[in-house]
Amino acid sequence: MQKKKTSKKQDFCFENTPVMKLSKRASLEAHHPDHTLKDVDKVGAALLECLMENDTEAFIEILDAYLRINRTQTAKNAHMARSTVQ
Repeated sequence: MQKKKTSKKQDFCFENTPVMKLSKRASLEAHHPDHTLKDVDKVGAALLECLMENDTEAFIEILDAYLRINRTQTAKNAHMARSTVQ
């Protein structure tokens, strides 16, 4: 008897989320994840929290996003070629 696969990893992208209209009284501030990911203290705290929670997937995702935004600066600090930092 073959095992049936019960779960699939869902593809998710913020670009595909629908735009919602807000009432005139509602106000939102623009959020730019690039600014958060450039703050080394916030990224470090998030990575530490992932390690404490033993959440390796989140750790890799945060580190990948951080390196995607800060690849050039990280390469300079590590004295490595930019193409090496992936």
